[in-house]
Amino acid sequence: MASDSIAAGLSFMLIANVLQRGIGFARNVGFCSFLSEEQLGLWALASSFFVLGAPLAVLGLPGTFGRFVETYRVRGLLPAFLVRILVVSLIGTGVMSIALLVMHHALGHLILGVDTTLQTMGLIVASLGAVILFNVSTELANGLRQSRIASMMHSSSSIFFTIISVIVLLIWPDWRSIVLAFGLSSAFALWPMWRLKPVITESCVADAAKLKPNEMWRRILPFAASVWTMNLLINLFEVVDRYTLLYLAATPELGAALVGQFHSAKILPVLLTSLTSLVSAMLLPYLAKDWEAGESQRVRTSLEFTIKSAIFVFFLISIGAMIFAPWLFQYVLKNKYQEGLEAMPMALVYCCFSASSVLLQNYFWCAEKGRVVGMITALGLVANLLLNLWWVPYFGLSGAMAATAISGFAILLLTLLSLRMAKIRFGWSFYLIGMLPVLLLFGPAIAMLGAVIIVWLTSRTSSIFDEAEKRMLDLSLLPVLSKIGMTIPSLWHLRNRR
Repeated sequence: MASDSIAAGLSFMLIANVLQRGIGFARNVGFCSFLSEEQLGLWALASSFFVLGAPLAVLGLPGTFGRFVETYRVRGLLPAFLVRILVVSLIGTGVMSIALLVMHHALGHLILGVDTTLQTMGLIVASLGAVILFNVSTELANGLRQSRIASMMHSSSSIFFTIISVIVLLIWPDWRSIVLAFGLSSAFALWPMWRLKPVITESCVADAAKLKPNEMWRRILPFAASVWTMNLLINLFEVVDRYTLLYLAATPELGAALVGQFHSAKILPVLLTSLTSLVSAMLLPYLAKDWEAGESQRVRTSLEFTIKSAIFVFFLISIGAMIFAPWLFQYVLKNKYQEGLEAMPMALVYCCFSASSVLLQNYFWCAEKGRVVGMITALGLVANLLLNLWWVPYFGLSGAMAATAISGFAILLLTLLSLRMAKIRFGWSFYLIGMLPVLLLFGPAIAMLGAVIIVWLTSRTSSIFDEAEKRMLDLSLLPVLSKIGMTIPSLWHLRNRR
């Protein structure tokens, strides 16, 4: 089975996941209608446990697929590599599941804040197993550069989750019904995996004994630890913002209200955050393939093209979010979160800066220098904490948002500086696209004018995307759009007709 090209993979992933996030947004609004505040809170806590518990159960090992699947595939040792990773992951999942069932009272109170019956914990454990299997499968699809299959799985999961949750909520209006729906949708979404069998079996051309355990684990474990540490540091950004707002406000009641406003301001920007994670997971295997082939220049070219394309798409999505937000906050949220609406542009700017940083940092993951990414993120986290401590007492929510955005920009600058030290440099158009999100602070009209200028320059000149990059767009993006009934002029042909 042929691998998807990097541009085709990016376009398939973006199209599928923009649709998926739209469905998820509508689904979350529906949950608010079906459930009480307490029930909705219990589902939110259970969902947070799935996000944190699933990688912990498997020790973060499937997170190495994006980097190392190609390494062992070209050596004919991919099946042996996968078996060892999956065996250890299965053991970790079993240990966590037994612990959750045996200590369901104590751990249920820790996870959910309430006493949990054995039946409820059993439902959580079963859903956790399905979520882990889904995560491992999508990581493997991304590692094999089968972006269409990974996109189909994510989209299927979102659609199944919506349909099943509506059905079970009508029968059983309880937060546990959503947990059940989440687990079932993760299991049902595995259906495209059968298409990966030929890719895996054709890689079994060498004796598994040639894959020495000590050599493999010495290379895998530090990388997995770096990935897990990075995820922890990124999640701490949210903790810093929320807890400084909670404890530095004049009263606890005001602090809780500010946290609610902060959460509302990120309802739409968080969609960009999830898209960034998916783009990064899709990109790494392509870069790893070029890295293993010794084509470091191609790694730089792929990084520049992908980041320019992704950030411009994110910029357009941000403009759409700013246009849509007033209606959402007025009619759906009943004007309860006006401070969140005012702070949302800053949150969008941060998400765009963060997306640039995360995508650029794939270079260090290819070079197996995850410690560089960890150091940069740790410095950004410290900056975020110090700025929050300084600004929140004076400016409240806007101070917290500004602190987050500036610390995100600092991470981007440190990442670019580290890349320059590694002799990786980009053209001026890369920096122009990278700074486009700043226009969001001036309102959707100014931002839209900036987008129009970029589109005009792209169609009429080679200053933004050069001729080779336009050919990549023509050969990869336009056929994908045509499959869903969309037709747009070829940028390359526009230039030729001028």
